[in-house]
Amino acid sequence: MSKKTIVMFSWILALTISCDFAATFTYHQALETFYKKAKPSMPAAESDGRTPTLNQKGAISPTLDYGTLSFLEFGKNKRILEVGGAYGNVMLEALHQSGSTIYHLNDLDERHLGIAAFRLQEKIDQRKICMAGLGNVQFIYGDITQSSWKVKEPYDAILMANVMRFLTPNQIDQAFSNLFTSLKSGGRIFIIAMTPYVNRYKSFIPEYHQRIKDGAPNPGFVKNIRHYANNDGKIQNQINNITDGHFMFLDDITLSNLAKSAGFKVLECTFKPLSYKSESWELDGRETVVLIAEKP
Repeated sequence: MSKKTIVMFSWILALTISCDFAATFTYHQALETFYKKAKPSMPAAESDGRTPTLNQKGAISPTLDYGTLSFLEFGKNKRILEVGGAYGNVMLEALHQSGSTIYHLNDLDERHLGIAAFRLQEKIDQRKICMAGLGNVQFIYGDITQSSWKVKEPYDAILMANVMRFLTPNQIDQAFSNLFTSLKSGGRIFIIAMTPYVNRYKSFIPEYHQRIKDGAPNPGFVKNIRHYANNDGKIQNQINNITDGHFMFLDDITLSNLAKSAGFKVLECTFKPLSYKSESWELDGRETVVLIAEKP
C-alpha cells in the first residue's frame, strides 16, 4: 500500500468517526473517494416504495412532495443546497430540470454521497443530464447541527426534508441558526417534517395533545420512539427495523415558531398529506408539515 493510499484511508476513517465540519467534494472526487473504494449499494425498496437509508435514518420517498417541488421551482438556475439528501433523488431532478442550477448535496453518510455521485454518472451516461453542468455540482460531507458548520458562499435556497425528526431540541436550534447564516438575504428554506399524525406512531397523539395543553416545551420530542410504535401486524416488518433512539415530531405552530426565533420570515407553514400511499404512515392527511420561510 502506497503512502498516499494510507493517508487517504486514514483521512476517510477520520471523517467516518467524527463529522463536526463540512468537507466539500467535486463530482469526480466524490465518485473516487466515496464510491469506487467501497461500492456501496442502495437497499431494496419497502412495500410503500420508500428506500431505506444506509445509516438507519429513515427512508427516501418514491415521489416528490409539495415542499420539495416548491424548492425545485424556486431554486431553478440558482445556487441551492440540500441537507440530508441521501441518494440524490432531488439533485438528479434539479439537474435534469436545468444544467445551470448550482447544486450542493449534503449528507452525514459518505456512502450516500458515493451512491448519489454514481447515480449522477449513470444519468450522464444515459444522456439524461448534461455533463456540461458538472462543475455546478458539489458534495458536502458535514453536519449542519454543529456550531463549526460554515459555507463558502451563501445559498438562494436550502431544502431540509425529513431530517429534523432525528434531531434533539438543541440540535434543531443550531440547525436553524446555521440555515439562517447559510442563506443570502431573500433566500428561502424549505423544510419538510413529520407530525405525530401518522399511523405508525398514533399512540403518541393523546400524550402529544396533553403536552401542548400543559404548555410543555418541545411537545413532540420523545426519548425512545420505539415505545410508541404501532404493533399492527400489517407493517410488522417495518416496525422491526425501528431502532431505539430519540425522535422529534413537529406541527405547524411549533415549526413556525422555531423559524421565527431564528430570524426567518415565515411565508407558509402548513400540514400536508403524504405524496405516496403507505399503510405504515398514512392517517388523516396531516402526516407532514411544510415550512417555507425567507431570510430578510
